[in-house]
Amino acid sequence: MVLIRYLSVCALLGLSVLAHAQIVECVDANGKKSYAQSCPDGAKQREIQALPALVKPSATNAASDASKKSREDQEKAFAKRRQERLDAQAKEAEQEKKRAEAAAQCAEATRRLGLLESSRQAAAADRDARELAIMDQDLRQAEIDGLHAKIRETCQ
Repeated sequence: MVLIRYLSVCALLGLSVLAHAQIVECVDANGKKSYAQSCPDGAKQREIQALPALVKPSATNAASDASKKSREDQEKAFAKRRQERLDAQAKEAEQEKKRAEAAAQCAEATRRLGLLESSRQAAAADRDARELAIMDQDLRQAEIDGLHAKIRETCQ
């Protein structure tokens, strides 16, 4: 069954190559050109070649050179688009990293602000003495104001 279908398709393809129509150029009495398989009565008939003329070797080489240049241009354009895409991905990754850092800073500042705004006593590290010291009210308020500014800056 499959063999019959295959042979039928091959036969039809073979016949279609042989069945090409001859086209003629028809010029009527008014000089109007038309193209058909046969001209009407009173029109001049001129046969048109159905197959294209053979291409000269020099034209083939020129076409081949143009094709190579076109391929090189396409490869350059592809490489450029690829590099632009990679650059955009790197930029997006850097922006994502900055957003993550800002989110972490925001969370830390919010946590510290919550601790300072609670009524519990807070301690600050004394760098000179390398020990913790209880914060007085002025230092505590300055730290709260600084954290509010940091939150406005990083928590957007």
